[in-house]
This record gives sequence, C-alpha cells and structure tokens, in this order.
Amino acid sequence: MATALDEPLPETGSDPAAVLDEWYTRAERGITASPGPRFFGFVNGGVTPAALAGDWLASAIDQNAGLWASSPAAAQTELVVLRWLKDLFGLPTEWSGAMTSGATMANLVGLIATRQWAGRRLGFDASGDGLAGHPRFMSFRAQRSTSAPANAKVHSALVVTRCARHPHRADR
Repeated sequence: MATALDEPLPETGSDPAAVLDEWYTRAERGITASPGPRFFGFVNGGVTPAALAGDWLASAIDQNAGLWASSPAAAQTELVVLRWLKDLFGLPTEWSGAMTSGATMANLVGLIATRQWAGRRLGFDASGDGLAGHPRFMSFRAQRSTSAPANAKVHSALVVTRCARHPHRADR
C-alpha cells in the first residue's frame, strides 16, 4: 500500500471526483471486507445502507444534539430513539438514557455505570463518595482487547481499585 499510496503532497489542488477515483484505483487491493463474514480481525461498526445514510445526514446537517436550544429536532429525535430502545429491550419507561458520540464513549459510560452499580451493591455512592476507604471490587475486561492501552487508561481514569484479566474462551 505504501508503494501505491505514498507520494509527496501535491503542489496544486485537484478535482475532488478525480482524486477519489484515483485513490480508489490505487487502494482497492488493500480494502478489506470488514463488515463481511470472512473478516475476523476487529469488531468494527458495519456499514449498512441505513447506517451510511444516517452518517451522511448527520454530517450534512451538522446538528449538535447536546442541548434543546442548539437543535430541537436532534434533541427530540434522541428522546424518541431512547424511548424506542426502552420498548425494544423491555426496560421501565421511567428510566433515563443518553446517546453517546461513539463506541469509545459508550464503553466509558458503561464502565462508569458499572462502577456506580458495584458501589451501590457494596453500600456506597462511588461517584459521590469516591472509592477511597470503601470495599474494593473487581473489574474484568477481555484479554483479547483490540485497544488494551485505551482500556487501561479508562480503568485508571475511573480509579478502579483492582483489574483482572479474564482469558478468552474459544467456545464463546
């Protein structure tokens, strides 16, 4: 791929359509079918036509759904999606939820929720009281992680007191 793609920065601009065509011609042999059944390297978000359309729409209209004032349509859409997810998974209607910016933030939110849940099971509020001076609890993550340094940083950021590795089981 280095031979096909690595070249000096062009001195002048180029036609965008021509650039994309040329890039694809050069890169085609290095493109893997990651959403297909024959790719076993990573767990990537697959691109379905609906997901791609959603990504294009989100990029094209460039809305910030963080506050109602910044985009009432985006904020209300998130509320509807959260309600649908509660319906789909049979969760109580009074539960709240949040959309994240992607998989990394979703994992971080999951770890924070797990820490909070574990603290409450042990009789304290992990986010309010902190972890110091309270019973210790274990946090497990898969040994075959594709992003071990990132997971370690997340665990450190959450101040999880002990972390154990769970060997991957081939039968799962």
